[in-house]
Amino acid sequence: TNTLTAGTPYLSSTRQNSANQYNTLLDQLDKIIKDSGYNGTNLLTGDKMKLIFNEKTGAAASTVDVQTTNPDGSAFGSLNATSLKLSRAATTANGSSTDFSNNDNLDNMADALTNAIATIETQSSQLGTTLALTQTREDFTKQIIDVLKTGSAKLTDADMNEEAANSQD
Repeated sequence: TNTLTAGTPYLSSTRQNSANQYNTLLDQLDKIIKDSGYNGTNLLTGDKMKLIFNEKTGAAASTVDVQTTNPDGSAFGSLNATSLKLSRAATTANGSSTDFSNNDNLDNMADALTNAIATIETQSSQLGTTLALTQTREDFTKQIIDVLKTGSAKLTDADMNEEAANSQD
């Protein structure tokens, strides 16, 4: 860090460029999250999706709710730079904890990024667990359908050679 007259902090062009790049990445993160919806549902913005595994209702229904959650089970809400506790970097040396004028600020921002990555990994793991459950249910259902089709075919399909021989009698 270079200092100007009267102890005013100075932000080098390299650090200023780094701050601008960091802010651009935060903007892109938010845009990617907003664009991650499908058919009107975006699990990354806090939407909730209910998967229904059978046609039954009430206690006999088999469903699962898909939503990102906090460790206590409450809804996480929108996954974005703010909820990940990532602050925009100051692009000038303003003496705040978010400017890139000193290494301590950079260390704190690196720690915040590490925590954000851990949060994203946790949310990803939750969604991955639900995906694995859904795929297992889908595979089981496909196997049952194949068994039922095979059984149905054995019950209803005639052996043409046998039927031709029976018709000759």
